[in-house]
Amino acid sequence: MKKIFSGIIGAALATMMFTSCEGWINIPVEATPPASTIDYSDPAGAQQVLIGAYGQFCSKMSEWSYETVFGIRGDDLDKGSSPTDQADLTSFNNFDYSAAGAYWALGGAWGGYYGSIGYYNEAIEAFGRYAEAGSDAAKMKDYIAQVKVLRAFTYLRIARLWGEIPVYFKNSERTGIKRLTHAHAIEKVIADIEPVIADLEKVKPNKATLPGQVTQYTAHAVVAKLAAEILDYDKVLEHTAPIISDYGKSALFSDYHYLFTNKGNLSDENILEAQCSSRAATATGWNGMGSFQGPGAVITAKVAINGSTSMNSGWSFFIPTDKIVNLMKSRGETVRYETGILWADSDTWYGDHIGTNAYTDRWNGKFYNPSGLCYTSDWGDGNNVRLIRYADILLLDSEAKVAKGQNGDQGINWVRERAGLKALSNANASQIMEERFVELCFEHGERFYDLVRTGKASSELSGYTDAKRFYPIPQTVLDASGSLSEPAE
Repeated sequence: MKKIFSGIIGAALATMMFTSCEGWINIPVEATPPASTIDYSDPAGAQQVLIGAYGQFCSKMSEWSYETVFGIRGDDLDKGSSPTDQADLTSFNNFDYSAAGAYWALGGAWGGYYGSIGYYNEAIEAFGRYAEAGSDAAKMKDYIAQVKVLRAFTYLRIARLWGEIPVYFKNSERTGIKRLTHAHAIEKVIADIEPVIADLEKVKPNKATLPGQVTQYTAHAVVAKLAAEILDYDKVLEHTAPIISDYGKSALFSDYHYLFTNKGNLSDENILEAQCSSRAATATGWNGMGSFQGPGAVITAKVAINGSTSMNSGWSFFIPTDKIVNLMKSRGETVRYETGILWADSDTWYGDHIGTNAYTDRWNGKFYNPSGLCYTSDWGDGNNVRLIRYADILLLDSEAKVAKGQNGDQGINWVRERAGLKALSNANASQIMEERFVELCFEHGERFYDLVRTGKASSELSGYTDAKRFYPIPQTVLDASGSLSEPAE
């Protein structure tokens, strides 16, 4: 898919047109396939609609402004940058949501994610029409299943931000729709995708017909993540088991240093990723996620990039907390510490030199791409965005097994072995949660969502209460739809 994306997305999106919608969700022009103009007798058009769906997914899952509201509330990251730059994020980090209803990035995330939902709904209906017009029925089922999984993961993100949300699978269902409780929303999404898992290819995503596309393993991983959100550990184990059985230990990327670089793009470990770069020499992989978290300091490249030894420095947001730094040190972390935390006035693990910054002495290294792998000087150039990693699934499996009174050592110890740590015996829930903290820190707010779903947030996060688990729905959305202001069902 990496090559197809670069050539077809633009053409696919260019053919899409606007359809009317309710005021609470403004689906953008590029979010709706042109049901009235598509030639459903031409099977090639179906693939364009599919690629358009992946284009939607990539653009929304790699949008840096959405990442700000996702990642800021855990105890692994502080805001960074100037105290006055995006100061509302500091308020969110302290669980003060008084300005949240009007915050631009929250409103953008609501509109962006629901805009994608609108596209996915229309795409699924379009594939049904292609099948009716004679396109290969099995292939259309596969396409429908792929898009349903993309939609499910998007709903997971929406539910994590706002909790009680509207869930609909046809755009015609928007009128008068009410919000669902968090658990009801998650259950509805799970019920939508479980029946279509068998319609997908049973290969690792990087080995699929279009490398990186959704496969059965992606679907199982998404269901496992959804089920963990509501502590349905039986469901978690039902869906982690087929992944682990077929992946084994070797699917973990061997060198953690390079896992988050473009050398790790489309690796076995990446069960779901947003493909932001094609790895071609002409790639322009900037998506803001790297620049947003770059050091904001003078950087001297070890390997010249297009004849220059200077790398663009970024904006210096999302800096590791003392808590995660001290925890890694106390545990004797080596490769995860060197990879995840980059320090001012020092060399990275690769050898690029980072200067100093007026606001901080450290940065998140998980969006860093070494100079020798860059095509341009942009921080994080060429990196895909990892959304679900196999290590996450292994640790979820361990968590679920221990919660069910079983031995969960296998998953956690495979992850620890890759990190150069000794195996544990009869690992308990606290050890598994700490392992998730260290392994998944700085990744899309996973630490915060781990704490809140397991009831640990009140003891770990200063200022947190259960009433602060979710952001308030943007006021403009509530103003546009009276039904969303009604109690959740």
